[in-house]
Amino acid sequence: MNEVRLPAGDPVVAPDSGGGSTPHAARGQLLGLSCSNVEKAGDGVSVVLFPNNNDDPTGITGVLATDQNVEPGLVHVRVPDFPELSDHTLRVKAFYRDAGGAHVCDGGNVKIN
Repeated sequence: MNEVRLPAGDPVVAPDSGGGSTPHAARGQLLGLSCSNVEKAGDGVSVVLFPNNNDDPTGITGVLATDQNVEPGLVHVRVPDFPELSDHTLRVKAFYRDAGGAHVCDGGNVKIN
């Protein structure tokens, strides 16, 4: 499986809104999230996938992705293999802290197959 790249600040697109294209990823697939200076945070990066408010309820408020790798300007993270995520649109955010303070990197939406 190829990595799905999510640019920082990707516009929010509601599923089936016709307002743009939401990237698709499978459970277990890698996502690449662009985040400025994320490498300065070292191991202090947390990537969380949140259910989209416009999607059907999943019963999950957020999933912490634990399989990740950080490089300059980019976080690689594996979509958790939770069956409950299938056929849902999730919002991907990275949270990290460096000498400049706390940061949130918004990767936008991804539809899990």
